[in-house]
Amino acid sequence: MLPGGSTEVLILRRWTVRLALLVTLFLVLAGGWLLYTWGGAHSRDALTRLRLERDTLQERVQVLEQRNSELQRQFAAAERARQIDQQAYTDYRRSRTELEQTISALREELSFYRGIMAPEREIEGIHAQDFGLTPGLGPRAYRFRLVMVQIGSNDQLVEGEIELRVRGIRDGTATAYDHASLSPDPEAAASIRYRYRYFQVIEGNWTLPEGFAAREVEVRAQPRGGGEAHSWTFAWTPATEENADVGE
Repeated sequence: MLPGGSTEVLILRRWTVRLALLVTLFLVLAGGWLLYTWGGAHSRDALTRLRLERDTLQERVQVLEQRNSELQRQFAAAERARQIDQQAYTDYRRSRTELEQTISALREELSFYRGIMAPEREIEGIHAQDFGLTPGLGPRAYRFRLVMVQIGSNDQLVEGEIELRVRGIRDGTATAYDHASLSPDPEAAASIRYRYRYFQVIEGNWTLPEGFAAREVEVRAQPRGGGEAHSWTFAWTPATEENADVGE
């Protein structure tokens, strides 16, 4: 059996241990609560900052999207304006070319009629007013255009036969071909009939033989009834030189 003093010491020690445990438990709980409180506050602050940054970025994205849309509209407007300007310039050039061609055609027509009606011409009767050549559709192919007129106050009908002869060089020798020899039409005759009162346009196609270099075209008109024949000579000058192959 323990003495009375020993019992008191044992009881005191037990209470001391319990008190220490209680204090420790309190401190642990208090520390946990403080840590939880601090962590929650820190997390809320961080979350608030993240939300602010998110809102700022969203506003920035909206501004950039609006700017991008505006730039796209400006680009589209500039592209439409460029296309309109380009189309307008193309239309202007086409209209100008057509106008120049019309003016040129009118000048040629005016010159043609002046030649027909010119009172100062000394030669009266039939006359070869003009002869022109343009490249044809095939190689060494050409289209000719002969304008015959009647000069003077005589308005009687004239008719007869016209012979066309192309003169040039082939294999170093002077050579000539008539209309029938050069025409792609197998039924073409050597002469062409004319019949007019004031003027007549005679057109046709020729294909030059290989190795033949044309130099000039001779036009010979023989009136019907055995009248005096008339002859004219025109240089071989196609309208478009770069497309005119004369065999040289």
